[in-house]
Amino acid sequence: MDFRSMLKTSAKKIAIRFFTKLLAPYLPVIAVVLVVFFFLVVMVAAVYGTMPQQSALSWVEKSPQDEKIKAEYEKLCNEKNNKNTWLISETPATPGGPKQEVDASRPLCPTQKDGSVKYTGIPLGEMRDANGEDKILALQWGMLHSVSLYWALALNKPEITGDVRATIAEHIKPCFIYKKSAIISCSKDG
Repeated sequence: MDFRSMLKTSAKKIAIRFFTKLLAPYLPVIAVVLVVFFFLVVMVAAVYGTMPQQSALSWVEKSPQDEKIKAEYEKLCNEKNNKNTWLISETPATPGGPKQEVDASRPLCPTQKDGSVKYTGIPLGEMRDANGEDKILALQWGMLHSVSLYWALALNKPEITGDVRATIAEHIKPCFIYKKSAIISCSKDG
């Protein structure tokens, strides 16, 4: 046996002893962590596997009933997005003019849980942001479906009825408060 092979053999033995002494006490902990991680991955995969965006990977065919339910969700979202839209004042906000903000006399969401309206603004009945930024914040059918699906899973319900969808939409509807503003443009000279 030459010096090189003897050095290799002794280095292997030292490395094996070092790792067994270092890792041996932690092997049960490492095994438990790996098992928990495996189950978490399986759970996440199962949830995402049951509600994919496309049917290409899940081999689930869309039915006409799916399209009907999606259309109902979209109708509910459109109705709720446009229901709680308010204008603070008819007077446009201008630099140096009166402040037009939501304050204690004007709650952020004027429609109360009991359905009554407590607000001094003007109801609009439609989303009106000229830049379309309210559409980014609008309730989407996927949001409503995910909350409805969570409700059904949490309460172990076999299906999501139209009444449940409407109730959940009422609870999570957005509130849009607008204010008019004067657009002031300046030339190069100011």
